[in-house]
Amino acid sequence: MLYRLCSLAAALALAPIGLTARSAASPWTCLTSANFTLVGDASERELRQVALQLEQFRETVGRLLPAARVPPEIPTLVFVFSRDKSYRPYKPLYQGKTVDVGGYFVRAADADFIALSIERGEQAFPVIFHEYAHLMLSHAIRLPPPWLAEGLAEYYSTFRLGANGRQAQIGKPIEHHVYLLREHSFPLLELLAVDQQSPLYNESDKQSIFYAESWAWMHFLLMGNPPRTRQLMALVNGVTAGIPVEQALRSAFGAEPSALQAELFQYVRGAVYRSVLFTFDAKVSPDQQMKARSLTQGETEAVQGDLLVQMGRLEEAEARLDAVRQREPELAGANTALGVLRVRQKRLEEAVEFFHRASALDPAGVAGRRARTWLGILEPGGGFGGRSTSPPARGTLPDAGGRKLDVKTETAGAEPLLRPMNEGEKRERGDLTEIECRPDGIVLHVRSGERAIRVTAKRFEDVDFITYRDDLKGSVPCGPRTPPDPVYVTWRPISVPDTQRSPPIDGQAVAVEFLPKRVARPAT
Repeated sequence: MLYRLCSLAAALALAPIGLTARSAASPWTCLTSANFTLVGDASERELRQVALQLEQFRETVGRLLPAARVPPEIPTLVFVFSRDKSYRPYKPLYQGKTVDVGGYFVRAADADFIALSIERGEQAFPVIFHEYAHLMLSHAIRLPPPWLAEGLAEYYSTFRLGANGRQAQIGKPIEHHVYLLREHSFPLLELLAVDQQSPLYNESDKQSIFYAESWAWMHFLLMGNPPRTRQLMALVNGVTAGIPVEQALRSAFGAEPSALQAELFQYVRGAVYRSVLFTFDAKVSPDQQMKARSLTQGETEAVQGDLLVQMGRLEEAEARLDAVRQREPELAGANTALGVLRVRQKRLEEAVEFFHRASALDPAGVAGRRARTWLGILEPGGGFGGRSTSPPARGTLPDAGGRKLDVKTETAGAEPLLRPMNEGEKRERGDLTEIECRPDGIVLHVRSGERAIRVTAKRFEDVDFITYRDDLKGSVPCGPRTPPDPVYVTWRPISVPDTQRSPPIDGQAVAVEFLPKRVARPAT
């Protein structure tokens, strides 16, 4: 859900920071600030400059968008590379090829990760702000579509704080986006239909246009046409509720997509962009008490392996982390990273051992904190909480004459550790009201807020039925569910809605996960 977006912008100058490139072979440094832990081959001075800018940005955006100002529930780790050459091995992959991005952001169960290169000096800061904006906006917007997430992140990436700490600018026009869009663009409906797997979002020759047009769409709605700002919320709510993009667009704006596209590109071709000076009542002065130290060779290899795990490069990560473990078995960071690796490999008993060791070795530090988050997820009754990303151990119940339920361990005080999603899948929380059995298959009826989701399968065996509840065991029968069961339902959307059905079918069912009563209500 989109809460409140503030319309603001101004033109302020920020004195050059003067970042300098350093050798990729330089020893790594760790620096901690009030809300961040930074590591990298950049110098201590450079890390301090990045940390200070992040702290100022966090404070400023938090004042402008209160819904995003949430204390970090888990650590935020920032990997700062002095050169693109040293950063390249840690860039994300798409279809086996490196995606050429200046930085990226990853949310995990136990930490938030930002990685970026500062080789281009002052030009690195928009990348930094873009990536951290993703984290802050995630507190205000639930599962935003890519055009919204990237458009807002680009919008906030132009952050500038005045020298007196009381004036800020967010929303300055991005010139290279404007110039690109005057030569190349996508139809608006095509832009709004992009998902995480779309070539427009991942392929380098199309990605730059996608980012530029997403930014322009948001800048137009937030700065160029104030009445449209209020309509943005309706569009976001419609799209996230599963309404087809074209229908949601018409409903939200009361206009045809072609007319909105004409408005957008008239705005892009304009010579003047409105900007407003935003002044705070009090000076923005974040906590500047920062501590830095040089990492050992083992610690450096451990944090590098940790980032490789987050990128899904498990074989590379395992080779590096196993080598560190052989030399320094009592290194807390390496044990935490190995635990996360084992979770990804579904070797959960080993993961728990690594997390217990890390927690004991680092009771007050980041590695121990991350380890305890995972223990709270993996061990029943652990009670530490945390976010869920991977599956815990399973057992299979005896067949009771119907579709068997898979049983997963369930953790007090935390959301269940959900089945991992695969490419092309969609998942939503709601209430399972009925399993309808027909001659041609089954239809699952799920109510999510005001929206009805209907997904189908030819056989029960084609769907993973998983329970996290002690009171729900045995088999899943056909018929109404009275009372309805809180679930996560996962499906593969169909490209063309099946309008022959009444009501229409949303897609092919993949999994149904029955949730504990304490997480019964759909998230909004």
